[in-house]
Amino acid sequence: MRGLAVTTTARHLAAASLAMATGIMGAGLASAGPNGAFSGPEGDHDAAAMFVDINYSVKDLTIAQAGQLGADICTWLANGRSEGDIVAGEVSRGAAVSVSDAQYVVHAAEWHFCPDEY
Repeated sequence: MRGLAVTTTARHLAAASLAMATGIMGAGLASAGPNGAFSGPEGDHDAAAMFVDINYSVKDLTIAQAGQLGADICTWLANGRSEGDIVAGEVSRGAAVSVSDAQYVVHAAEWHFCPDEY
């Protein structure tokens, strides 16, 4: 998994607001959850929506890579890794991420690709 870049919660909210305001993913509205607003409906398997949600947290990522990251996170969760394990692994391996940014990316992956984990 590629490293996650450090950013602020304000940037997460800005990305979600942009998606809501422009209707970038076709739905026109972002879905609000306890961990922030995400683009598109829960379980949409939409790599572009995942990209919009995390592009301030993960730098230099393509839409295809965002989709793959979401799928990878869900695979790890399905194979028994916890959210905490995934977040701690990214932070401890020197990916230069904050815990809150890594958690946001994991939650976005769950929202889009494995909502049963959300």
